[in-house]
Amino acid sequence: MKDIMQLAEQNILEYKSRQKHIDTLLEQAHKSIGEGPEHAEARDQLAELKKHRDKLVDHLDDLKRRKPDEWPEEELEQSGPLMIWDEVAHQIEKLVERFEK
Repeated sequence: MKDIMQLAEQNILEYKSRQKHIDTLLEQAHKSIGEGPEHAEARDQLAELKKHRDKLVDHLDDLKRRKPDEWPEEELEQSGPLMIWDEVAHQIEKLVERFEK
C-alpha cells in the first residue's frame, strides 16, 4: 500500500509541476498576442488551450480527492496523462513563438 501512496504522491507532484509550467506559458501567450483582428485566430486557439488546461486541472482535483487505491491503475503506472500536459504546453509554446519573433 505504501508503494501506491508514494506513486500517487509522485504523480500529483508531477501534475502540479506541469500545471505551473502551463500557467506560465499561458500568461506569456496572453501578453504576446495582440488585440487586433489579425490575432483573432490566435486568441481563439489560446482560449481552447485554456479550456483544455482547465479540464486537466479538474482531473487533478478529482485525483487529489480520491484515495490512491481508487485511482485507475493506468493513472498510477503510466505517464499517459502526464503526456497530455506536455502536449498542451508544447502547443502553447508554438503559439507564443509565432508572436515573439
